Amino acid sequence: MLGPSILPVWYHVSRWLGWVFVSPLGLAHHFLSFTGLGKGKRVRLGLLLVWHAVIWTIWTSRNDLIFSGGVLREEPLVDRAKLLAWKWFLANHPASSCTYHEWEV
Repeated sequence: MLGPSILPVWYHVSRWLGWVFVSPLGLAHHFLSFTGLGKGKRVRLGLLLVWHAVIWTIWTSRNDLIFSGGVLREEPLVDRAKLLAWKWFLANHPASSCTYHEWEV
């Protein structure tokens, strides 16, 4: 089951993508529903990249919280996930002219 502390993160991500947030029953359902929303291979691959960036950011943020103390706030976490996803996108598409502003809007 997705923990209640990360549900606001997925809410903000879904708002960024222009979707209505519905909390799935577990991580596997979340992955399948999130990546299954894309029409076409390129869009699905983009959603897969975003999903992994968010999961990685949640993981590293929780590690920081556990080992360094602090507070888990969803908006900075989502901003870090957006930046990471954009960097990963550019690493896979170096000829792209997509700016971070275009990515995050």
